[in-house]
Amino acid sequence: MKFADPSFLYALSLVAIPILIHFLHFKRYKTVYFSQVNFLRTLLNESRKKNNLKQLIMLLCRILTLAGLVFAFAQPYIPLNSSATLSTNNTVGIYIDNSFSMNSQSGNGSLLELAKTKAIELANSFSPGTNFLLLTNKDTPNQRLSLNKEQLVSRIAQLKSSASTMDLAKAIRVLQNEMLTRFPGTNLQIYLLSDFQKRFADLGQPDAATAAQVYLLPFQQSEMSNLRIDTCKLAFPGRLSEQLESLTVRITNQSAKACNNVPLRLYVNDSLKALTAINLKAGESMEQELSYQNQQEGIQNCRVELDDYPITYDNTFLFSYELSGQIRALAISREGEEASQWLEKLFDDGEEVALDKMDEDRLQLSRFSDYQCIYLLNLPEIPDGLQHALSSYVNNGGSLVMFPGGEIDRASYNRLLSTLKAARLEELQTTKLKIDQLNLQNHLFNEVFTRQYDRLDLPEIRSSYQSSVPVQSSSSAVLTTNDGSVALREFEAGQGRLYLFNFPLTTEATNFYQHPLFVPLIYNMSLHSYFPQTIQYRVYDQKSLSVTLHHKLLPDLPISLSNYASGFNVQLPATSINNAQIRFNPDDFIHTAGFYRLTQGEKIIAPLAFNYNRNESDMRFYSSDELREMIAEIPAYQLYNTAAPDWLGQYDADSNLIELWKYFLLAALFFAIAELVIIRWWK
Repeated sequence: MKFADPSFLYALSLVAIPILIHFLHFKRYKTVYFSQVNFLRTLLNESRKKNNLKQLIMLLCRILTLAGLVFAFAQPYIPLNSSATLSTNNTVGIYIDNSFSMNSQSGNGSLLELAKTKAIELANSFSPGTNFLLLTNKDTPNQRLSLNKEQLVSRIAQLKSSASTMDLAKAIRVLQNEMLTRFPGTNLQIYLLSDFQKRFADLGQPDAATAAQVYLLPFQQSEMSNLRIDTCKLAFPGRLSEQLESLTVRITNQSAKACNNVPLRLYVNDSLKALTAINLKAGESMEQELSYQNQQEGIQNCRVELDDYPITYDNTFLFSYELSGQIRALAISREGEEASQWLEKLFDDGEEVALDKMDEDRLQLSRFSDYQCIYLLNLPEIPDGLQHALSSYVNNGGSLVMFPGGEIDRASYNRLLSTLKAARLEELQTTKLKIDQLNLQNHLFNEVFTRQYDRLDLPEIRSSYQSSVPVQSSSSAVLTTNDGSVALREFEAGQGRLYLFNFPLTTEATNFYQHPLFVPLIYNMSLHSYFPQTIQYRVYDQKSLSVTLHHKLLPDLPISLSNYASGFNVQLPATSINNAQIRFNPDDFIHTAGFYRLTQGEKIIAPLAFNYNRNESDMRFYSSDELREMIAEIPAYQLYNTAAPDWLGQYDADSNLIELWKYFLLAALFFAIAELVIIRWWK
């Protein structure tokens, strides 16, 4: 026999108290002599013997009562094997998986509500002095608090499902570290209540130094059924007004039966734009094309949805972007430059593209972010400040069209081109060339030619620069001359584009400005210029989010993050804002899917759409048999059947020991009652 709390055995010294009372209680008799007392002497001797026996039995009952109580508080037990132990100093860590997959239904309601009920039953099975730690998927420092039983039950009752997820190995590690830090030297027990989704059910190896016992409590849904929208993707990277958009929606059926004639709807600013019916076999995925046209300017909040139950969080996919009514372009040249006048005439109507001009001596570099396209026309050199501004502009998504001058500082040009990982300009050649090949697959020629032409009279080039292209650059030839050199090359640089002509835009160098090809090519460079927009983000998917700004910010006016539907509004820290980007941690503010916006005063500077992570939609779970096989070689892990009516009794049955404190308590009660009976009825 062993004791869980052997220090209580020192209390056995208290049995000396009834012994002392017993001996001090006897009175000393004084002998008084009478005549003819032989009969009385015999009666007195008999009475004294009976009284001594009664007192001895009462003393024994008192000793056994005290001993029984002391042994009961010491919690004796009989171990059934060498590793079985019983501790009164327990620390219990409970992890409840409150992810969206726990909203699935079982025969007794949702898995989350069932897990909460079992967790409360588990908490009530421990003694009042037990230390508790509760961990959920939303792991924050204020949730890692030590709780008593009443606080734990209250926290569990308030628990709601969350978009956050957690690997079980991390849950075990967090609970172990917290319990060791807060309650060193205690008996550690960890209970994992989860549906054991395979994506997150890596248990890892237990830390032998903690000696923590880990109990797995699986909850399994009655039927695995889920129809979800995985992703939505737009065919074209840029968003233009009046543009016909092609949206690809990927849908997966994770149920055991086919889904037929399920309506799939597309809303733009709450207006229905597309409707179709989908048919999916069991376990099948498909991609559905939806088309719509951009119409009104401003923020476009788009929503794709279908109907499915009981898992509903992945029935909707949100995305948003901004449409501007007019593209703004900028021409940079020397004062009186003829090429600048040609572009001014080209964009004279200003219907789709509004052109501004800046002289090279009066540049306002801070205004570059106001323009989607910049034309650099025949500059003799590119100063360092302009190099840095243009490099940042292109990397942040702008389009730069470059015509090198006839007499240039090639070193300044090549420094900018090197920064953008583009071509390197060599010596100016005066050989007469002719453009003889067009890359009609390039987006600049979309809808330019209505039919295929065998022979075209293309522009001449009388002076041009040879160029060399580095291997690491990403580029494509748009115009090629008859000697095989590239007259116009398009480069991808950062998030933007560089269009590099190898000839000056002057009357001496070319007749390109007079050719019909000049208008659609130069015009389309502006029309196809756009700042890239991230159309959707995921809740709890990134610790830091950088949003590139394409609106000029007002000084000393804070930027706020708000939600369209809920009225949520929070001011972002000023330290997270610079001229080009806003950086913040979305996990601090965004906990639900929806349409959000960054605003400065009344002006919306960026729309944001957040969706729930689709990892929770993976309906693959470990069965009890699979879990039992996984932990077969790990003695610290045990699996319990939460569906059994007496599931709590499994913990006693599997503890490999027999607790005796109840028997000693009953024995103490028995001897206390026996003493009362002797006092009352033994005369």
